[in-house]
Amino acid sequence: TREVAAVLRWQIRLTVIAMLLCGIFSGEPRLAVFSALCGGLVSIFPALLYAKLAYSRRRAAPEVLLKAHFRAEAAKLFATVALFAVLMIFFKDISALALFLGFVLAQSAYWISLLSNKSGTGYGR
Repeated sequence: TREVAAVLRWQIRLTVIAMLLCGIFSGEPRLAVFSALCGGLVSIFPALLYAKLAYSRRRAAPEVLLKAHFRAEAAKLFATVALFAVLMIFFKDISALALFLGFVLAQSAYWISLLSNKSGTGYGR
């Protein structure tokens, strides 16, 4: 949907901003940029999974659609935890601060997208 695409665009923009900030203000810019990118991807990949699972059916009974969203949210949470675990286990040198900055900025895309909604629904105006 248009709303999902807007969130994903914001997540990508904010991940790039996190990478730039970490690259500028870090003593180890390459590691910080990589860590911020990983943090953003930990937010973006589960969001894509959620969209795929939640919006796979367009027309169904409301209870079926609600179950799809609950399952998608559970999968998104599991994927987020799993991605953080993989990063912490396999990338010992990762910058935790840059990783979490990238993640938090990318996660804030949901709020930014809601507040800047221009789809005519009236939200965020």
